Amino acid sequence: MKQPSLKTFSYALLFGSAVLLSACQTQNNTLTFTPPAPAAQFNTANQRVIVNVVTQDQRSSSTVASYTSSGNVQHLTASPEVAQLFQQVVQQGLNSKGFRIASGANSSSNVVVRISDFSAQVTEGNLRYKIDSKVNIVVEVQGARGAFSKSFGATNSQEGAFGVNNQKIQEVLNKSFQDVVTKFYTDNEISNALLSLSN
Repeated sequence: MKQPSLKTFSYALLFGSAVLLSACQTQNNTLTFTPPAPAAQFNTANQRVIVNVVTQDQRSSSTVASYTSSGNVQHLTASPEVAQLFQQVVQQGLNSKGFRIASGANSSSNVVVRISDFSAQVTEGNLRYKIDSKVNIVVEVQGARGAFSKSFGATNSQEGAFGVNNQKIQEVLNKSFQDVVTKFYTDNEISNALLSLSN
């Protein structure tokens, strides 16, 4: 049996290293977000309303933050994508209150989620940094009897000494995200609009 040559082994090692490095790089530039579970009271009266949820990411860029590390600009993105994240939040929030979720023609109402902000602005000085996060969404109910919309937003800031990193950015941005999710979960106006505006 022919033994693999040193050259073949070197190529394989080089390819493996490249794959590992690219995986690490992707990992480093992705911030992962997990929505909290809703704690709403299930209301059987809401079962008559079937809701179609549509999420629109209206941000100008998919980047959630940028900062400089070792002379290189790091552009960070969210996982899951921000639209998927809020699709999950709104669906599980409404579902926990008793609304049924369906798609398109099977629904009696639409809920459109428009995302205008989901980002952290990083300001870096010689020794200090500041992170300002902002999350803003508008939730619009569209029913046979009219429409209703409500905004949910939150901002948070953090200052510190020396270098900024992904974890610090994630903490500040996640705080704003969690604040918005909590406001949506505890809100009753969207539920009332669904009940009053649906067939």
